[in-house]
Amino acid sequence: MEINNYKIDPLDKEYLDECVNSFRLDLLHEAYMLSKKSDEEGISQKSIDEALANILRNNNVSSKRVYFKGRRLVYLGVLTGLLYTVCGSVIFFVQNTNFRPDKDLGQFVMIMGLAVSACFAIFGIFVNKSRHLFATENSNKLNKQYMIVHKWSEIENLVNSMSPMRVNTIQSILPILLDICKEDISSDDISSVLYLRNKILHDNASIPDFEIDLALRTENRIISKLKEKILVGTGNLK
Repeated sequence: MEINNYKIDPLDKEYLDECVNSFRLDLLHEAYMLSKKSDEEGISQKSIDEALANILRNNNVSSKRVYFKGRRLVYLGVLTGLLYTVCGSVIFFVQNTNFRPDKDLGQFVMIMGLAVSACFAIFGIFVNKSRHLFATENSNKLNKQYMIVHKWSEIENLVNSMSPMRVNTIQSILPILLDICKEDISSDDISSVLYLRNKILHDNASIPDFEIDLALRTENRIISKLKEKILVGTGNLK
């Protein structure tokens, strides 16, 4: 069915095309990584199907959600301990009021309640501390991730400075970039950087540290190559 039958606005269609291209890059990268693990010569239909399944079932649990689960457990434990304390106190006073000889039960329940409350209170302190450490570590990681996006913007600006006409889309920048870097940087490395940039920018994905470092090294190589090309061009003009 033609897409025009859906009565989509031209601007919305352009956005849809960007989303489709982004998903296509994600699928292509995932299929490439799977085929590489399987030692296949190229991307096969099997690797594409597996990549599609991996992308569709990819559900990352938010760290914030996990944190609040821990907080709920702490509150539940503290309330349980307080409940034991209150019940133990009631039993203890009832036993003492009635002058019953077996008075140890109330004291035992009360002490157990205090112990449970104390344990979960300490656990809550550790949860808060670990949350702070995680937030700090996560913040540093996010800064490194967005360096990938920032450096890609620098790459786009350098490519634009070399082109007589301004190029605004990735589809127009990528062929120029691949042609300039073909002798020193493989197309797979450039595609991987672009894939990670799209995942960070559009999906707010969390990228493993080794992939971040590899992408940043590749971007630095690309930037050096582009600057070298610009300097050579400037020298020729002189």
